Amino acid sequence: MANRLVERYDSSILPDELTKAHLILKDGSHIESTVINISSRGARVDVSLSSNMMVIPQKKETIKVSLLADQILFSGICIYSDIRPDGIAGIGIYFYYPNEQNKLHKLLKEISSSFDFEHELDSKDNKPSNVKQFHPQEWEDFLQKFCELDDPKLLPDAEYEGCALQFDNTLANVDSQSVFLNASHLTKKVEETFENDDHLIGIIILDEDGEQLLGMISRKRFMELYSKPFRKELHHNKPLQLIAKDNFGSPLCLDETDSVDYAVRIALSRTKELMYEPIVVHTKQGTLKLIDTQVLLLELTRVYEIQSMELQDTLSRVNQLNAQLEESQERIVESLNCASVIQESILPRNELFDRLFSEWSVLYRPRDIVGGDLYWLRAVDGLVLLAVIDCTGHGVPGAFMTMTVNSVMNHIVDTICNDDPASILSEMNRVLQNTLHLRRGGDSMVDAGLDIILCCINPDQHKVTYAGAGLSLYILADNELCEIKGGRPGVGYSGNDPDYRYKNHILDIGAGAVVYAPTDGLLDENGATKGFGFGRERFKEMVKQHAHHPLMRQMECFEQTLAEWRGSRNQRDDITMVSFRL
Repeated sequence: MANRLVERYDSSILPDELTKAHLILKDGSHIESTVINISSRGARVDVSLSSNMMVIPQKKETIKVSLLADQILFSGICIYSDIRPDGIAGIGIYFYYPNEQNKLHKLLKEISSSFDFEHELDSKDNKPSNVKQFHPQEWEDFLQKFCELDDPKLLPDAEYEGCALQFDNTLANVDSQSVFLNASHLTKKVEETFENDDHLIGIIILDEDGEQLLGMISRKRFMELYSKPFRKELHHNKPLQLIAKDNFGSPLCLDETDSVDYAVRIALSRTKELMYEPIVVHTKQGTLKLIDTQVLLLELTRVYEIQSMELQDTLSRVNQLNAQLEESQERIVESLNCASVIQESILPRNELFDRLFSEWSVLYRPRDIVGGDLYWLRAVDGLVLLAVIDCTGHGVPGAFMTMTVNSVMNHIVDTICNDDPASILSEMNRVLQNTLHLRRGGDSMVDAGLDIILCCINPDQHKVTYAGAGLSLYILADNELCEIKGGRPGVGYSGNDPDYRYKNHILDIGAGAVVYAPTDGLLDENGATKGFGFGRERFKEMVKQHAHHPLMRQMECFEQTLAEWRGSRNQRDDITMVSFRL
């Protein structure tokens, strides 16, 4: 009973002298703590956070522990640390080295034996039922024994970090026994061996040379065999080799590198009679040892407990990271919303459209909060310049492009040309190439540009001079929709000819005719069951289907048609279209 008793001391049975511990962390920090539980395997302590103790140990951090007069008794590894709402930090310490565990276990066993702590254990909580029989003087002697440990020095940090954790979930760290008998021994030697050690779970049987495993005799099955009539007399003087082969069969053998959960799964998959038989384990050193299946189950529980604590720690850190991500996302969205306001500020106002056109409408739907589409409008010397622009990219990169392109357009129209769309595009191509394609080491840093519809409108003559790059202009007259395609090369791309000359198309716009200027985001929108693009033909049919509506109502119908086509899919690209009637 003493061996079980010293396995765990709870705070309810600890005297005041043993409820305080001095922790020394790896960085040299000192922490005073309250011991909640201590055993030969580890300890749980509580620490009251204060202004002079701002840091608690982290998981897997080295901890040196002393109990009295700053005597360092053992080293441990922090397996968990958490801070409760009441300002108390709970710290779990696992004694790192097997030799320290064994030394501490033997010391506790020796002390409890010398003090005759042979008390009955309560079956409910596994605590001594007569705790009051522990006397203060006995505890003083007990603590003095702690301070008299042989060579209580700690291993260097380098060795500490190089060792595997003791809870690495392998059979190498499970309590075991190693008792061997030669096959030439008589069976009565087995009985004598079991009688001499009440805790022995089994005996490993080796060949006459002591090298090869012949079998294993467990206490349970041996006692069952000997309890049968005349079996003792029959087998008592027979060699072990015969009884092991005929009555016990081959034992379950595993390697010490196997995991605890794997070993439990294999052990419990045996027949009912063999399910709780000890397991023979081969060590890396070439030796053999026995592990009790029930001990293995307890070890699995301990492993799961540690893994549960690690999972809780991981979940806590994940929750913290999620909170940080949510905060970062909120800041990003807030910044993008602000950027969206800035981007929309460069778009022409509705009042300007009202003044320049008898009827008009705009569909402007960036894929993200900000986008790479832009529409531009200017009245110059009795003429109207209208541009619909699709810049490279969408989101933030596209938005930056629109700001650059808007500035370039304003500069060219104000200082170079304001009545020739083709010349304006040629100048834009040259300026953007110089602006965007700065070179480092001879390689272009970025290949950006734009597709554009640019119209110079003479309202008095009902004429439109159009130049395009990558985008088409559509004119609806007499319920017929005509497409005027733009030039093939875009504007400003690194592979463009800087001296490329774009071409003008001069168009007569009759009374009642409507001009539509869409970006390719509308035509390329994915939808239907197979994710096909909307396409030019569907666009033309849509325009003619709703041509009898006013332009503002048409845009509402167009947007509804696109939403139905898209279905549950996300919008693929920025979508912009400007329509007007002279």
